Parts: sequence; C-alpha cells; structure tokens
Amino acid sequence: MTTDSHGALYAGIADRGVYRSSDDGISWKLVQTPGTKLQVYSLAAGVQGDVFAATGNCCPVQSVNLLRSADFGLTWTNILELHNPDVAIRSILVTRKGTLLVGLNSVGE
Repeated sequence: MTTDSHGALYAGIADRGVYRSSDDGISWKLVQTPGTKLQVYSLAAGVQGDVFAATGNCCPVQSVNLLRSADFGLTWTNILELHNPDVAIRSILVTRKGTLLVGLNSVGE
C-alpha cells in the first residue's frame, strides 16, 4: 500500500490488481493495470504524483514488470521487465529527489 502526493491511497490485491481510494479508504476503485491474474508485489509513489507498481501475471510467474503511472493509475507504462523466474522485485522506493530504487530478491532455493 502507498499514498501519493495528493493523498490518494493505492493497494495491491492478489489476483485483482491495483485499487485507488480518494476518500481515505472508505471506497476503492480498480485502476487498469496490464495483465491477467495480476499479482502486485510492491507499490510506491513519488513526490510529483507518479505511482509505481511491481506486478506479475500468475501462476506461474514468467515475468515481473515495473510499471509507472503519471495520471493517478489511469494509464501505465512498463519501465522494466524481468524474464528470469529466479528474480523478483520485492520493494520499490522513490527518494525525495525522485530517484527510483528497486529491491530484488531471489525466488526458490
């Protein structure tokens, strides 16, 4: 879960995608993210309002994508795609200066 600079909340729901709330979590709306049976591994928001999501189609996961939305989740751009089934994106962080940090982890053994 993350919140953007305008106060909107974003949550990833297993097999459902990314949801957005503009009323402090009272109601939620699905935002379109590419993929089917979408797993959301991590979410982050930048100070300028960009939202980032690490996602993968399940199951089994064949690739993991890092997506960016500059319009509150209305549209998404794929900025990184990992095709190694042994590597996943575990975390995303956007620094105050806007630098995007991505934490990877090993899957399996």
